[in-house]
Amino acid sequence: MIPKADREALMDVMADCVWRKESDVRHEMTPAQCRAARGLIRMTINDLSEVASVSATAIWDYELEIDEAPAADIDAMRSALEAAGVEFISDTGVNLLKAL
Repeated sequence: MIPKADREALMDVMADCVWRKESDVRHEMTPAQCRAARGLIRMTINDLSEVASVSATAIWDYELEIDEAPAADIDAMRSALEAAGVEFISDTGVNLLKAL
């Protein structure tokens, strides 16, 4: 679980993000990348839910490929993971940009 101070810092980063036009938004993140990214930074589904403002159930369903996620939710999750130090590599990989 991410400490409360770190969660608050991530939420501040997300709040400071400039909202992009729909044409600028990246929707690329596979369910496997989402799971791997959370694992790299030791972020729980509940942590991601809070930071990305996406329901924990929606994240759970997306990661387990039970249900499709709206493009806006995928973009919010990916942005939150990137703000926490995850880099998405091509269509399948993830990398940690900063040490925990």
